[in-house]
Amino acid sequence: MFKKELYINCKKIFFDFDGVIVDSNNFKEKAITESIKQVCPKNLNVENSISFFNKNAGQGREKKLSKFFDKNTVDKILNVYAEKCFKFFYYQRTTFGCRDFINKLRKSHPHLKLHILSGGNYSEIFTFLVNNKMDVFFNKVLFDNKTKKQHLIDENASFEDIFFGDSKGDLLTAKNHPLSFILVKGYSSSLSRPSFEEEKYAKFSISNFSNIELKL
Repeated sequence: MFKKELYINCKKIFFDFDGVIVDSNNFKEKAITESIKQVCPKNLNVENSISFFNKNAGQGREKKLSKFFDKNTVDKILNVYAEKCFKFFYYQRTTFGCRDFINKLRKSHPHLKLHILSGGNYSEIFTFLVNNKMDVFFNKVLFDNKTKKQHLIDENASFEDIFFGDSKGDLLTAKNHPLSFILVKGYSSSLSRPSFEEEKYAKFSISNFSNIELKL
């Protein structure tokens, strides 16, 4: 099998959650569609809000919904959505090769800081990590209390640091910061994946974590 070689000369590696560590994009698109239609089936903003929510993967869910609904409606939608997500993440396992890759990375390069960088909810991410015995792998879980951009600023991420992401939003975040970007394509959503031209910014792309080997 052809293997991509990841040369470690950075201090921090950031991993997106949905579509990178866990295959959850299709589930989330369906879950938010059901949640919005359940709470406000006759609202004229339903279809636009669903489309915006799913095309802007990586942004905080409350911020996205607030563009279309008042706070009371947003809270109701998020309660329904959160219940669906919690059940999903409680039983879900990692994407192919991901747990082994991060485990080896942690053992081989203990000096590295490994962070999750996600627009998702902290409790859902942490539940998944604990159930998959991965909570000890990461130094921090950076979640939707801030934008990904702000998290990278706060963590003093540099161009030599690496971000594994799956969406157009992830790629643009890496490009604008900037830091090195590796595109994970095997579990990305057709609604939010980068275009062919945008992909050119990535150091390289992978379908999953089975085709990366570590080099010092």
